[in-house]
This record gives sequence, structure tokens and C-alpha cells, in this order.
Amino acid sequence: MPPQGLLLQSTHLFELNTTPGVAPGTFARLAEGLNNFEPNTNEEVAQDTYLDGKGFASSTVTGAQLILTFTGHRKFGNPAQDYIFSKLTKLGSERETDFRWTLPDGSKFEGACTIANIEGPSGDANAKGEISFEIHFNGEPTFTPAAADGTPPTVTTNPIDGATGFAVGSNIVWTFSEAIQSSLVTDANFFVTKADGTPVAGTLALSAGNTVVTFDPTANLTAATDYIAVATRNVKDVAGNALAANSITNFRTV
Repeated sequence: MPPQGLLLQSTHLFELNTTPGVAPGTFARLAEGLNNFEPNTNEEVAQDTYLDGKGFASSTVTGAQLILTFTGHRKFGNPAQDYIFSKLTKLGSERETDFRWTLPDGSKFEGACTIANIEGPSGDANAKGEISFEIHFNGEPTFTPAAADGTPPTVTTNPIDGATGFAVGSNIVWTFSEAIQSSLVTDANFFVTKADGTPVAGTLALSAGNTVVTFDPTANLTAATDYIAVATRNVKDVAGNALAANSITNFRTV
């Protein structure tokens, strides 16, 4: 499933075509040596006040160009950087190529671009060479939304199914392949019983990343006894995909 929540900037993916005009192109990643990027749509906004607006204006975006500004240090041998700086003194169509920007959730902007304002490397004698350049999308880039998540989560348990010798003072843990909906972490969806159906009292806890559910028995389990731990198929990931089937774990204490 696509990532959720706040993400590091390093999870963006930038790719530059270093062989424009040659299908399907050679896309090299822009990452090494770069430590900052700033997107800007450079909007042109018409602000007008009309007689029926009671003195308040309205705004209309009449034009824009998506520009990405990169800064960092010169990394010789990096195919993308080497291509960009080979164009330092070039003009016109020799600065034009193709660019892809994949966001952390999997959505993507791509299209024809111009490499502009190439600067550096510069700086002090004992410092890394500082560089900057801009990627100007020419026209509106194509936007591709992230693919919908249709994959159900999977789960592993501790203890594993069929385990013997499980310590009576241990917790039962379900670990999911992706984040699950916190509202579904309930006694109805996660529970432990003896093999004869006697319920085990305990408390449930969900990890910060919503991927690990822990059942902490109120009292130690009974020694040399068979137990069953269940996570029901009502458990869903954040995209709404449910477990394919109930997770049933049989185990025996030491």
C-alpha cells in the first residue's frame, strides 16, 4: 500500500533522461550529493475587484510552470549530475530533456523539461563544491495518481502455530505486513482462549506504526496447557483491505 503520514524528503524519487531523443531513454536518478529541493509552481495570478464583490477581490490563476530547484554538492561520476553539468555552456534545445518526479505515495509527475540556471561547483578550498540547478517542466506535466491498494495485509504471530514450550509469562504478538486500522484493535478481533474455549483475560496494545498488536495476559498462562490465539478477518489495513482469513495460532505452554 502507499505510505501514510509524514515522510522524509529522501523518499522522493527524481529521474532525468540522459539520452533525449533516443527511445525509450536512459533515466538516471538525481540523489547523490543533493541535499535539498524546492518545488514551485510559479503561478501567475490575476486579482480583480468587481462591482458585486462589496470591495473584496477574487483571484484567478492564469498561468503556471512547475519548477524544481536542487542544491547540494558536485558528485563527479554520477550520471545525472554529469549530464547536467555537460550542458553548462549549452543553449536552446541542448538543455531540453525529460524528467520524472515520483512522490513517496507512488504518484508521479513527468514530462519534457529544460535544465536551467546551472551554477557551480563553488566554495572554499577546503569545502565540497556547492551546486544548484533548476528543472523547468515545459507545459503541464503528466500526473499519474498512485495505484490503488488492493492487497490484503498478512500477519505472523509469536508464538508460531504449533509451538510448544511457550513461556507462561510471555505476551502474544501479531505482526502485520502493513499498518492496520487502530479502531479495529478490539477484544472482538484479537483474543486468546484455552483449547477448551475458556477466554484468557488481558489487554491489547498497538505499536506506534500500527503494525504490531500485543496481547498481555492479566495473569500468567497455565503451564502445560493448549491455547489458541486469534486475529479475525475483520482486521483491515488503512486502505480497507481485510485479512484473507482468520489467523488462528495453536500453541502449548511449557
